[in-house]
Amino acid sequence: MNIQELSQVFKIIKTNNIDNDIIFDYFRVVKYNNDIDIDKHNNVLFFPITIKEEELKDGWYNVSLDLRDKIADIEKNNPNYILVIEPFMKDLVSSKCKYIMVDNIMECVSKLADYKLNKFKGKIIAVTGSVGKTTTVGFIKQVLGDKCIRIYSKRITPLVLDCFLINYLNNDYDYFVIETSLWFKEHITYFSKRLKPDLAILLNVYPEHIGVGDIKTISDVAKFKSLLLEYANNVLINYTDNELKKIDIRDNYVYYNNELVVKTNVNNIIKIDKMNSDIEPYIKTKLTMLQETIAYEVGKYYKLDEKLILERLKNIKPVEHRVNKEKIYNHEIIFDGDVSGVARLNNFFDHYYDKAYLIIINLVEGGEEEEDYTKLEKTFTNFEKVYINKKFSKYFKDDNIIYIDNLNFIRALENDVTLFVHCGSYYRKYDEFNIKNLEEYL
Repeated sequence: MNIQELSQVFKIIKTNNIDNDIIFDYFRVVKYNNDIDIDKHNNVLFFPITIKEEELKDGWYNVSLDLRDKIADIEKNNPNYILVIEPFMKDLVSSKCKYIMVDNIMECVSKLADYKLNKFKGKIIAVTGSVGKTTTVGFIKQVLGDKCIRIYSKRITPLVLDCFLINYLNNDYDYFVIETSLWFKEHITYFSKRLKPDLAILLNVYPEHIGVGDIKTISDVAKFKSLLLEYANNVLINYTDNELKKIDIRDNYVYYNNELVVKTNVNNIIKIDKMNSDIEPYIKTKLTMLQETIAYEVGKYYKLDEKLILERLKNIKPVEHRVNKEKIYNHEIIFDGDVSGVARLNNFFDHYYDKAYLIIINLVEGGEEEEDYTKLEKTFTNFEKVYINKKFSKYFKDDNIIYIDNLNFIRALENDVTLFVHCGSYYRKYDEFNIKNLEEYL
């Protein structure tokens, strides 16, 4: 994008030390995953963003921020950046600074993101649910293939979404798939109104985030997630979920248990009431079967060849190191290095293997939400043996649990057993799987 095109999106008051034919190849709004490649870009346009104190009540951000005050340091430390500044900031930068002057930086970010979004001619697919959104989005992307792009972030805030839209969304893609998380009920409404999904997907409902904002009960979770349908055109609903099957659409209104929730644009409902028996899941759990069934139905809805869908599902793998097959002492294990949410672990433990052992190496403590790990015990019956780091014995009463302080016992385990291994937030600390790293938790 050049200066001329940019000036069509928002008003540019003046430029300084910039050639009129410059092409901006990256727009730095917030840190995003691909920022690791930022040094490869020649002309980075930097937006010093502001998060005001009053914005914190909306629940998107935890701390206020004003990078405009730090613009002198930003200029000094990043001589390759072209800066976006407001008039009062002119006296804070040097005369050699390369900049674009605008009236309001944050408004320019929003206008630029909306510009890219409005130019996109492909289909937008939005997924919400309590457990398994990221993996579901990853599976959908793999089924739809290279013509599909997805966004990933620990939390997708409006600024993260803007950054992604500005830099990565373009008409080389036919599909854009995104997960939408419920922290405050207004968050789901934001995604629905902003993105107007061609296809909204309701994955599942569990008692996650209860106690946050207006979320008091599991019914609230279901109703607030159904707000994704307000501006959607089509919906795929997992009707095997006890809460989601209470959702109905009649006369252009969404109802939950016959309670009117919101008006909707949805005109087509895809119902999943059983799992696809033709699918051989990467990992034999009920959640993985659901996720792959949804990915199959999305591919089918967008008219992909059925054989191609099933072939892609055979080669599918979870994204972001969520769950992968690894090896310890010549034993293949199913390794989960994601956060230790009770709901997601109970789903991870709900498997179809004939003989399986569970090994819990680490449970995350002191996270964003307090987890009641005593609730994990009810799913321990899915395993013939359960091994747990002795540091976490305080959570459990089952006398059959075997407490461990090393991993040497794995050497003697039978070869015909499936080993489920959980090490909470492992991939927040390490990039690669390594047994020495695991042992540091013991």
